[in-house]
Amino acid sequence: MRKCAIWGIGAEYEQYVNQIQYQIFLGKISIEVYVSKDKYCEVLDGKKVICPGDIKQGMFEYLIVCNTLRFKEIKKQAMKLGVAEEKILDVEILAIPFFDFEQYAKLMENPVSIIADDCWGAEAYHYLHLPFSSPFILCYMIAEDYMKMLENLDYYLGQSLQCFQEADMDTMQHPIGYLGEGENKVKLYFNHATSFKQAREDWLRRTDRINKDNILVKMTLLSEEMAERFSALPFSNKVGFYIKESKWKDIYYLREWRWNDNYMRRYRGYSYAEYVRNSVRQEKVKPYNILKLLSGEQNFMRKE
Repeated sequence: MRKCAIWGIGAEYEQYVNQIQYQIFLGKISIEVYVSKDKYCEVLDGKKVICPGDIKQGMFEYLIVCNTLRFKEIKKQAMKLGVAEEKILDVEILAIPFFDFEQYAKLMENPVSIIADDCWGAEAYHYLHLPFSSPFILCYMIAEDYMKMLENLDYYLGQSLQCFQEADMDTMQHPIGYLGEGENKVKLYFNHATSFKQAREDWLRRTDRINKDNILVKMTLLSEEMAERFSALPFSNKVGFYIKESKWKDIYYLREWRWNDNYMRRYRGYSYAEYVRNSVRQEKVKPYNILKLLSGEQNFMRKE
């Protein structure tokens, strides 16, 4: 059970109070204290209400902020009061389907480094309000290069990122980098960067955050050859999304993409790769439990 404090006792607290109480009922959290600068009561829901300046070390493990619009401002204020940045959470996370506070806390305390062939990892980190713990989040790789890298990941993580092509915003040309030399060279396309300098700085900063003890490898698979090679990779936590039904372990088919008329109307020729990338936070029922997937649990698919 994690000891928590709630910052904010206004309308947004009322909106999420049932989710908070459910986590208490499950034995995942306890509420130790409420924090509010507009302290209109001494006790709320059986717990003391204090002003921000009365926060003391050891009062709680996690601070849940019930004010999404002012989250960044409150986060800065809480950090000045001595609360660690990684212990300050946006109440929005409680609305994630099948949310489990203990499972989430473990991902905060032992960050998962997502190795992905496109922006699926960035979508997952954004959706879960988790810090980026991998450099493979705002770039993409072609399948052959990505597979080559996965088959010798330690080698490529030890290589320096070099410039293959500089950005040219006049022609919407994004920077391209590469790892390795000669026949071992693989390219990375930084389609969210405006210069190679920016891409390299982001890469180096996020490479320092890689947690080699907790890696998830993701790949979208469009051919039987790639699916077979992916199934042979030695990673203990990996997920492949194949374009059709699969006979391999750790490889899944997201069936609903073909009849997702909403997307097909909006994007002509909407591809399976695009659907997979956006499946983390799609508008309809999500095909998998993202918290279970990132935690390495096998029963994460919701439609099996």
